[in-house]
Amino acid sequence: MIGDTFSHRTQVPVVYSGKNSKNKYYFNCTETVNNKSEHLFNTKTVKFTTNTDKQNILDTAQETDFLANTPSMRSINHLRKAVSLGVVEFRDIKKYSYRYFNNEKGPICHAYEDNPNFYTRRYDEAMYACDAFMISGFDDQFYYTDLAPTENENGTFVKLWEFKRYAYESHCDLSDLPKNDWNKNTSIPKIVDDNGNIVYKYSKEKY
Repeated sequence: MIGDTFSHRTQVPVVYSGKNSKNKYYFNCTETVNNKSEHLFNTKTVKFTTNTDKQNILDTAQETDFLANTPSMRSINHLRKAVSLGVVEFRDIKKYSYRYFNNEKGPICHAYEDNPNFYTRRYDEAMYACDAFMISGFDDQFYYTDLAPTENENGTFVKLWEFKRYAYESHCDLSDLPKNDWNKNTSIPKIVDDNGNIVYKYSKEKY
């Protein structure tokens, strides 16, 4: 359970949106189809001209079934943009591949979401959490602080999707972690406001 949490529910870091092919975080997954190497994503040009365009970018990652009737969103450039906005969990990467909707989920999942060599820190944090749970003894109380991502030497945290809200709705005592730590290790869903600005869907102060 802990391993799956960090493998699938971790936010893809915004730095992984880099477009330079020399960038090790570049999304360039390919597979061999009929003896030809094909990209799992198309490379359609993306233009963001309206508030609806922006909201579609956010919804593609954040809404489970949003893409069912929106094939135009299946683009590597949409993925890069969404990653740069901090709304993509690792489980969402596959949504941007047209192959995913043809039930060809394996290659893209193996390349990113299930790949322990892609953002390996997810798996390091899962091991830290397992150790913490072992120390606390798996008693009747679930300690969200045991699951909380740790700060590394660069002062950054792995971000778990809506981690603070899940803790709040499970009646966790949020004072168990410093408020600033909750904000650093939690990804918060985003929307487009009436002025076209991308803002948090929920107030950081709410939870």
